[in-house]
Amino acid sequence: MFLLLFNLAASRVLLSNSEEKAFVSWMRNTNNYFAGDEYHFRLGIFLSNQRFVQSHNKNEANHFKLALNKFAAYTPAEYRSLLGVDSSRRLDNSNIRPKARKTLTVPESIDWREKGAVSDIKDQGSCGSCWSFGAIVAQEGAHALATGELITLSEQNLVDCCNIECHGCFGGWPDKALTYVISNQGGKFNLLSDYVYTATEGTCRFEDYIKVSSIFGVQGVTQGDEDELKFQVGSQGPVAICVDCSNASFQLYSSGIYSEPKCKKYIYNHAMGIIGYGSENGEDYWIVRNSWGLSWGEKGYVRFARGSDMCNIADAVFYSIYQ
Repeated sequence: MFLLLFNLAASRVLLSNSEEKAFVSWMRNTNNYFAGDEYHFRLGIFLSNQRFVQSHNKNEANHFKLALNKFAAYTPAEYRSLLGVDSSRRLDNSNIRPKARKTLTVPESIDWREKGAVSDIKDQGSCGSCWSFGAIVAQEGAHALATGELITLSEQNLVDCCNIECHGCFGGWPDKALTYVISNQGGKFNLLSDYVYTATEGTCRFEDYIKVSSIFGVQGVTQGDEDELKFQVGSQGPVAICVDCSNASFQLYSSGIYSEPKCKKYIYNHAMGIIGYGSENGEDYWIVRNSWGLSWGEKGYVRFARGSDMCNIADAVFYSIYQ
């Protein structure tokens, strides 16, 4: 009996002095503070994720690392709320152009950040508006390549105004957002500096601000064709994508080339943008821009394994045709 009590006491001391200390440090670093019952509830989630991160990072077969980032104490429901692609939609081929004759030679690697076609990393907050960020990545890139000028466009404009299969903070699709702009805003956008992001859905105020940029059409690539996707990104610039990011390995991603065998085929729940591609130590990757702020991943970016349609990365691809 004495030994049992001693072990229980020792366990509580160990938790207090190591794991709980790590949790308190995490709260301080991420500006998340909990008290009472919620403190213990979040501590339990954090400790579970801590063990998952440690186990993953010890496995040398994994080519990417995890970290206890700002989502380390999120419930599954809270994490799913960030994944703002309407997964009930079935893809069609209505916006897929016939395969282009690849008369151009694209480089073996490219990073459109280095060529002035990608704006700074943004943060969607707790709003499931990733679809609007994906759409804007594609349009900002198309505008920069057509005009030589990088401008920063407003996602809030789309969150507030788009009503074609868009549901504000509760999901949408990048191509539907761009189609809305063509049909209802004359192909024009607002600047982020005018129509600022609030991470909530409000009243549409498109007419209140200067109209900029221009879009003529939205197209895609053949579903699952990474060669065609490489050609499109390498020759025409950034594109919007929808992928399966439902796994904890993506939630806690920190660095490296992401590869997740648990991704489900034909499941699309998060929108981002591909802004380049390359290779490292013989492993090909896509450079993908997320909308979860600079503290997540590789300063807001994630590299996806290229060549196996990882997490459906080449299935739902959309790009803007600048007018």
